[in-house]
Amino acid sequence: MGSDQSSRCEEVVKYEDKEARLDQFLGFYLDRLFADWDDRPEQHHITIVARSPASPVARAIIVNADDIRGGGIQVRALFSDLEPSDALSEWFDLALACRDCDDASPIDIRYTANPALIDAHEQMVLGSEMSWCGDAMRRDPSRRDTIEIFDPCCPATAGQNTRSFEALWTRSQQIKIDRKRSKQEAAKHASNDQADLNATPSGPSLQGATASTRH
Repeated sequence: MGSDQSSRCEEVVKYEDKEARLDQFLGFYLDRLFADWDDRPEQHHITIVARSPASPVARAIIVNADDIRGGGIQVRALFSDLEPSDALSEWFDLALACRDCDDASPIDIRYTANPALIDAHEQMVLGSEMSWCGDAMRRDPSRRDTIEIFDPCCPATAGQNTRSFEALWTRSQQIKIDRKRSKQEAAKHASNDQADLNATPSGPSLQGATASTRH
């Protein structure tokens, strides 16, 4: 499909409506995918950059976990903060459920403490055409209204956001999930991981990254 810039929707979203709007956007993608609109492997792929696993964009993934797992959709998530632990444990549960399901694709989680990421914007790319861009990572999305951009049909924008994501992803630290854990064990694991990563003063280099820093 070709690029359609006229499909772009830039709107002010109230903080209490953020998850619902993202859930609706993600649901549109899943409906199209399950209707066999495009069976290319690259359409079965979601990436997100989020401030934390409690960000509305991360919560939207968890809300749709069953459909994502059943649809064989690969998800890669990059967080700048691993807290709160309860929200992260839900990502652990999803990753482990996909690992145990023969038809599911992997769920990968990474983390970076590099301060350069704070000026990047939260984003989500759905397949090769749909993408969303939110506020800067340094601002808590659950506490403020923001201007957000929804692109339901623009391969060019999705491609640009994917390149930004890959630049950040290659310079981030993988969060390993070795076995099933209770919420308490997952919380302890997450705290230890973040403490170890924060112990490195410089963090991973982001030289050459092209993360969106729209202001």
